Amino acid sequence: MNIEACEYRNAFLHYHPDIAVVTNIDPDHLDFFKTENAYIDAFRIFARSAQCLVMLAEEAKNKDMIGLSPTTVLVSENTFELSGEPFNDVEPGIYSYALPPLLVPGDHIRLDASLAYVTSQLLHLDSKKSLDSLAHYPGSWRRMEVIRTTEHSNILMSDYGHHPTEIRVTLQALRNAYPEKKLIVFFEPHQYSRTYELREEFATSFLDADMTYISDIYAARDIDERRDMITSKIVAEMVAQHSPCEYT
Repeated sequence: MNIEACEYRNAFLHYHPDIAVVTNIDPDHLDFFKTENAYIDAFRIFARSAQCLVMLAEEAKNKDMIGLSPTTVLVSENTFELSGEPFNDVEPGIYSYALPPLLVPGDHIRLDASLAYVTSQLLHLDSKKSLDSLAHYPGSWRRMEVIRTTEHSNILMSDYGHHPTEIRVTLQALRNAYPEKKLIVFFEPHQYSRTYELREEFATSFLDADMTYISDIYAARDIDERRDMITSKIVAEMVAQHSPCEYT
C-alpha cells in the first residue's frame, strides 16, 4: 500500500511506513505548529517511525534528517547513496542512474522523479519500466494542468500550489518552458493564517510572472481573529514591491 500523508495536526505520525519519501520540509501549517522548529521536529519524529527514509540529499542535510531511521537514502539527480542498515536486500553504497527527458517541465519535477525512481529500485521494480513510466508521465490534476489552448495558442492552466515555494518553482518551470510567452497569474491565497505567516515569502514568489492578480483569501479553518491579520490587498502591495501585481 502506498499513501500520501499530511503533516497537519501531526496526522502523519499515526503511520509507521517501511519507506518514507519526504520531498521537502518547507514550513507550513504554522497555525498549528507555531514555529519552524516545531514543524521540522515533527518530520524528525516521522523519520524515526520509518524503516527507510528517502530524501533529496541537500534537503536532508539542511534539515538535519540523516540517520534518524535505520536506513537513509540520499538522492541526487544522477546518484543515490544508501547508508545505515541494508534495506530490502539493497546494500549500503552509492548507485548511479540517469533519468530520461520528462514531459512535465521543471527542476522540481525532475527531483521528484528521482525520488520516485530510487524508491522503485528499493522495491526491486524493473528499472527500464520505471524509467519509461517517468518518461511518459503526463502530469497530475491541478498541477500545471492544461485546461485549454486558445485559437491564438495561449495556454490556460490550473495549479493548486498555495505555498510560496510551490508557486516559485512552478512559475520558474513555466518561464523556462515557454520563454516566448507572457506569464499572467491569477492567485487565490489559501487560508488567512498561512497567508499571514508566510507573507514575506509570498512577496517574492511571483518574480517570473509578467503580471499577477491576487483575489480575496480563501478561508479554511480560519477563526475571526486570523481574518483580521491579513488581506489580499496587503499581499498584493507586498508583491508589487518586487514584481507587477494588483489586487482584484
